[in-house]
Amino acid sequence: MGPSASKASLVRAVIPAAGHGTRMMSVTHGAAKELLPLGGSTVIEHILDEAFNVCEHAIVVWDINKGQLPDGVAWVPQMPQRGLAPAIASGVSTEEDNLIMLPDAYFYPVDPAQQMASMGRVDIILALSKVSDEEVSKYGICEVDDNGWVTKMLEKPSSDETQSRWAITGRYRLSPKAAELLIQYVTTAPLDRAEIDMSGYFALAIKQEMGIACCFLDWSHKRFDCGDPDGYRQAVEAFGK
Repeated sequence: MGPSASKASLVRAVIPAAGHGTRMMSVTHGAAKELLPLGGSTVIEHILDEAFNVCEHAIVVWDINKGQLPDGVAWVPQMPQRGLAPAIASGVSTEEDNLIMLPDAYFYPVDPAQQMASMGRVDIILALSKVSDEEVSKYGICEVDDNGWVTKMLEKPSSDETQSRWAITGRYRLSPKAAELLIQYVTTAPLDRAEIDMSGYFALAIKQEMGIACCFLDWSHKRFDCGDPDGYRQAVEAFGK
């Protein structure tokens, strides 16, 4: 693994992977879900390959108690251990654009990294895929205007709460300004809040009139949830053992 100089158009990928994967215990039996085998490599190695197609380097936010990452992979610990937003904030740069890649989301055969990297400079870019009515309550859902900007975000709404079926799929791009806002959001969160999620951050960004652009994914970007036993098995079947 390593950066591809001919394709790289971003500097940093951030892969938040310090969680303990409680949904996957029946498969991992306590081991790290990111180190599960997939097509001759591990899940995290596939995510790193996607990252290095467009980024010069990658940072994994990791808990060393979960095991050893592949040789040469740069990592940082998550501080504090209070959800996804702090995990991402632990790895972002405030001097360069950041491609955020949740390792649970595995795309095959086409990943969205190149499409996201090629988009113009905006504060935030979210990769969105259409989901069925039955799946709406499983995702963060974005309402989008005719120009491709997010106007509202709902965290796991019921299907009758919104007409939108555009779901956030585990890939974000944050500008330095957006990264600064994320760090501020995490460090000023109430201490009694157990989990600091990204939906509150995106709502704050919209309130502060920070542009959130959409990277619309089509049928070729098939997403597998490798943080879920059924999703992981489907990825193995699609990619091969």
